[in-house]
Amino acid sequence: MADFSGEPSGTAVHRIPCTESRALIQFALLPFLSKENHYEIQIVAKFCVGECGPVNCAASCRTNRVEPSPAGDEIDGGLVDVGHGEPIGADPLAPRAALARTLGARVAGDADTAASAARDLSEGRGADHVVITGGGAEVLPWAAGLVREGGTLHFFAGGPGDGLPLPLSTLYHRELTVTSTYSSSSATLARAFWLLAAGKVDVEALVTHRLPLERLAEGVELMRRREALKVYVTP
Repeated sequence: MADFSGEPSGTAVHRIPCTESRALIQFALLPFLSKENHYEIQIVAKFCVGECGPVNCAASCRTNRVEPSPAGDEIDGGLVDVGHGEPIGADPLAPRAALARTLGARVAGDADTAASAARDLSEGRGADHVVITGGGAEVLPWAAGLVREGGTLHFFAGGPGDGLPLPLSTLYHRELTVTSTYSSSSATLARAFWLLAAGKVDVEALVTHRLPLERLAEGVELMRRREALKVYVTP
């Protein structure tokens, strides 16, 4: 059994006794799924099942396998949904933007490219949803500039910033919704596990490097230099 009881398991939403929560989030390891795939349950749960659910599921699962490196001072990654399954990827690194396009993004590029595409594809209306996957609080004004009136801004990942740099008047008058996801509930994890087991979501492209434990330092450097998408370390 793969024991995920150490995960928070959506405790911000669900207060489940430890013993009950532990029983709900244990899954059998499937021989036809790689170990790497099993460890992507949380990603699939958050993007394809949970609080990012308003974004077109199929588009999210395809596009958002392009994840950011540790957040810096620039927009590290995100998904913009302009409706009708039209996902747009934003990433400052050209290789990751290219990967997003191969995985289903209608357009993917740097922040300016994504913003322009969101305006064009929505005929000036703005995106329905903007999912922020890196960059911290300072990305919020950029994201708010892309979203339509009444749209949703979702923080998929945390980052630096002690406050949200967006005036209350902007949230109020434009009727914007800001949400976030730290972890997933037991039910959401179970649904994500089914999606992986049924072959509905392919996460193989997430892992670009596989290294033995004795080369851990090399893997860390690959991530710091942003030369890897994900590094899978084995004993």
